[in-house]
This record gives sequence, structure tokens and C-alpha cells, in this order.
Amino acid sequence: MNYRLVSDKEDGKKWRFTGNNFHPESGLETNDMSIFKKDPIGSLARESCQNSIDAKRKEEKCVKVTFQSFKISRDSIPGIDRVEEEINSCYNYQTLQANKEALQRMADKIRKPEIECLRISDDNTTGLKKVNSLDGSFYLLTKGNGITNKEGVTGGSKGVGKFASFVVSDFNTVFYSTKNEDGEEGFLGISKLCSTIYDEDTGERTDGIGYYSKDYRGFPINEQLKIEPGYTRTNPGTDIYILGFNYTTSWKSEIVMKVLDSFMVAIVRGELEVEIDDISLNENTVESIIEDSNLVTVKNYSKIKSQYILLKDESISKTIIDMGKYGTAELRLKSYMKDEAHLASYECVMVRYPYMKITCLKNITQVPFSAMCIIDNNNLNFLLRKVENPQHTDWELARLNDDPAMKTEVSRIKREFTNKIYDYIQKTLSVSSNERSDIEGAGDLLPSSEDNLGIGSKNEVVVTEQAQIIPVVKNKVKETSVTKENPDAVGEIPDLVGAGDSDDVNTPSGHNSGSGADIHSGDDTQTGDSGKNEGMRNANLSGIKYNVMMPNKTNGEMLIVFNSPQDANNCELDLKYLDDSNNKYLTEIISCEINGQPAVVKDGKVVNFNLTANEKYKIKIKTNLTDYYASEVIISYESR
Repeated sequence: MNYRLVSDKEDGKKWRFTGNNFHPESGLETNDMSIFKKDPIGSLARESCQNSIDAKRKEEKCVKVTFQSFKISRDSIPGIDRVEEEINSCYNYQTLQANKEALQRMADKIRKPEIECLRISDDNTTGLKKVNSLDGSFYLLTKGNGITNKEGVTGGSKGVGKFASFVVSDFNTVFYSTKNEDGEEGFLGISKLCSTIYDEDTGERTDGIGYYSKDYRGFPINEQLKIEPGYTRTNPGTDIYILGFNYTTSWKSEIVMKVLDSFMVAIVRGELEVEIDDISLNENTVESIIEDSNLVTVKNYSKIKSQYILLKDESISKTIIDMGKYGTAELRLKSYMKDEAHLASYECVMVRYPYMKITCLKNITQVPFSAMCIIDNNNLNFLLRKVENPQHTDWELARLNDDPAMKTEVSRIKREFTNKIYDYIQKTLSVSSNERSDIEGAGDLLPSSEDNLGIGSKNEVVVTEQAQIIPVVKNKVKETSVTKENPDAVGEIPDLVGAGDSDDVNTPSGHNSGSGADIHSGDDTQTGDSGKNEGMRNANLSGIKYNVMMPNKTNGEMLIVFNSPQDANNCELDLKYLDDSNNKYLTEIISCEINGQPAVVKDGKVVNFNLTANEKYKIKIKTNLTDYYASEVIISYESR
């Protein structure tokens, strides 16, 4: 008789790695864990804080989350020898070399006389409800996979964030312990390994997961887990013990930076406090921590500081984005002068209730700025949560493919919402009539005295008419004329003008719905009519970052500024209009000046001009289009 089956059926506190009933085997590398392996410590911090915020007690304003590291003797861990035995069994059964190497590392770690641990605790929370029920939060946290009972506007709803804890355990073993508002206590151990032999007689395998429980049903033990010397929970809340904590020397800094990046609004508003060993992060200490050079070691530091400035600086621009029946969102914007441009994030951080950063809107403008949009507890928040990915780092409309009607509605709202954000940021950053500006880059974009359009110098520009600062967008080449739905793409905003690095373009044929633009044939081959020598061919000039603006959209005026990377003769400039699906069509150029001198325009293109390496060029053109639009600038030159 199978000794495991007999042992598993016995009551008592023990580990049980049950059979899979001849169902599919489980490997060591599962999808629910692999999504967090790119940033293990950061994912742990983000998911832990999010889950704790979701469990906040109604009468409390601030949730406190603690990350406490400690060491204990190996013998202090309940049933540790049984986990080691299972790891060895998995090693002997597995044939994949990568799995065997990983299991060998687990075996080496679990044999150590002292085990590194990390406790993650929350306070001012409800604790895990219904400890002994199959529909309570304790069961769903420990046994649910892709399911949750979170509703409404809570931060998490996918039921997979808990797997971030296993990723930072040397042997994939975690204990959950709780004391809830009803006075119930309970703890349960989980070890996520892989399948091995369960019954040699029948050939049945294990399902790869073990539970330290009170009976064969895997129910929790009705008491708190007490393995950390000197710590006992007295108030409602939850403790997660990660055994064999796999940490780096910078783990504290990584947690601090991830919490600041993901929950800055919650911290500054006093709704979240985090302790990482001896570091206390709250609304009173956040400024000093941001300025602490010992903690600030990550490359996105400027983006973290920009969030803090947006929340604390009284000089910022603010507006309310009204989405009708779906509610409102607060948009905060700060522009920077040249000497402070290093503080600009050049993006809009998207935060939703309970004040967690989800994603960022980028490619808005090259003018130094930072922005933040805060979606509160409303229907817009609820709607966007439906399309969030499991990591809560993006909104993906493809998640509603099975509900076309809902997808269409969310797509419409998302696009309208994004358009309003872009529109406000661009209009606010516009340099208005008779306004002096020292914004870095504006001197290159705005007309200067040598253009006979205004007066001033590079660092001080006075404009005689309102000028719209235009976003820089790296447009991907679309090589087919088939129009495809792309509701996720921010670049689908038709009222923006963008420019990017020049690339070869295969432009599709088709009708242009823009104002008077011609159908482009897709044939860039030049003939003797445009002055090209026989035997020569055109090559697109690459490596250019074009700055584009519209001094006057109603007249179709556009200003293109760039530095030439090389000498180039007999050049041509094409301007391509992009429709909502990124199909490209030739925009007709009516007239052109290059550095104040008239240029030749033929067949809607600027032709027969030369470029000198490292020289700056300001090309003022007039087109047949009279609105903001997405576009692409292409300069080709004569090449053998």
C-alpha cells in the first residue's frame, strides 16, 4: 500500500504532497511564478503593499506594511525535513537538466543550519477572513489560482500576485499566518515544487504542491505561526513568512524605490506606511528618503522624485478630466526650465485608486515636463481595472476579446480619456503670445530672429504668435495596407504631430481621409526630372532626431529642426501623414524655407538641397493640411 496515501490521510500537523490523480504533471518553472522573476524584489514589494491596502479596515486611514528579515535555526521550521525529502525525490525523478540544477540548489540551501527568512506583515487591516471556510479570503489566498473575492475598486483582482513571495524563496516555501477581526487565527505552509513519484505501484505522480496543514484536506492550523523570536501578532492582520529568503545586498533599497514608484500618492497622502528593517517610509520621512544617497541607487530616480514634486509643489498646473458618467480624474502637470530639466520625467504617470501606479503615457512632447493623472474611486477606475494585466502594470484591451461590446466601450472611453490628457498637457506647455520661455529645447523649436518670425536668443525667446509644442513619436513602419484594430496604441491619436528617427518606409496605397493629401504610390525611385544623375539611387538619411512644431496649424505651417549627421547632396524631404491605423500617405508640401532661404518644392516634396555634417537646420514648410496630425519626416539623399 502507498505509504504516502496512508500518511496523508492521518490527522496532525504535517506536510502533505498529494497525488495528482493521474492528471498532468507540474514543472518547477510555472507561469504564475515566472511573470515575477524579471524583478523579484520589486514585484514582492508591489504585490505585498497592494494586497495589504486592499485589506484595510474601514475605520483606518493608513495601512502599515513591514518587511522584517531574520535568521532562525533550521530545526525551528515546522516539518523542514519533509520538505527536504520531497526536494530530493523531485531531483531523482526529474530528467530536465535545468530542473535538476535548480533542485540541487534548493537541497543545498535547505540543509543549512541557519535559514534566512523574511516576514511581511500588515497592520490596520482585517486579516484573512473565514479561516476554516472554502470561500473565505484565507482559502483564496492560499489555495486559489487566478481567482479572487476582491471586488469594486481594490488594487488587485487577478489572484496571482501571491506567487511573487515564492520567487524570492530559495526552496519555494512560504507560510501564511493571520489573526482576523473575528478573532480567528490560523496558519498554513505551502511549498511549490514539481511533480515526482507518488505511488510506484500505480505510477501516479504528485501535483507538485505541498501543504503544512492539520488534515488531509489542507485546512489551516488554528493558531498563529511563531517562528520569529520576540514576535507575536496581537492585532488583526496577516503575516507572510518567506523561508530561505533569496535577497541581494541592495534588497532594502529595491523595496524602497519600488514602493515609492508604485505608491507615492498613497504615501504622501498618509494612506500607506512601510517599514523595511530599520527604514521607516511614511508621509513624514518620504522627502528625506528620496534625498538619501545611500538609498537612491536606481536609474529611474528622477521619475520617482518627479512624482513627489507633482504632489507637493504648489506651482504645478492642475485640471479635472471629466469623463461624464464614469467620473473624473485629477491631472497634475509641471514644466521645467533648462536648469531643472534633469528632474523632468517626460511622461504622465497613471495612478488609480487605491493610489497605485499602473502605467505611464509617453511620447507626449520633448519639452521638459512631468505629469500625473490620479483616478479616484469611481466607475472609470472600475472600467480600467477590467483590462489590467496580472502584474497591474498596463491596461490591455485584448483581455476583453470574449466580450466585444464591453471591449468597444472600454476602448472608446480609454481613447477619449487619453486624448484629453494629451490635449491638456500639450496646450499647457504651449508657449503663448508674448510669453518669455527658458524651457530647454524650446529655443530650437520656436522661431528665432534669424527666421524673421520673432525676436530673442536661444535661451530667451519671444514669440509673436502662439506656437504648439508637438510630441516626438517614434513611428513604426507599417508594411501592409490592411487596417487593423489597435485600441491599445497611444499613437492612435489623430490630432498629434510627431516625428522620429528616419527609416525606410513602405507606404501603403489607399485613400487618405486627411485634408487634401494625395495617395502615395510607395515608389521613391527618382528620375532625371528631379535632377538625379543616371546610375544614382536614393538612400534615407538615418540617425536623425527631428523636433517638430506647428507655429500655425490653420495655415498648415510646420517647423522641423534637426542636426545633420553627415554630408548629403541632392536631398529630398517627404512628409507622411499617418491615419488612425498608422497607414502612411504623402502630405503635400506647398512651400519651404531652409534656414531662411527659399527651397525648391516639386510634386509635393522639397528637392535639390544639400546638408552639411553637424550643421543645424530649421526647415519651415507650408502643407495642405490644416490641423494637428501624426506624421513622419523622411529625408533621402543621392547615393551610389
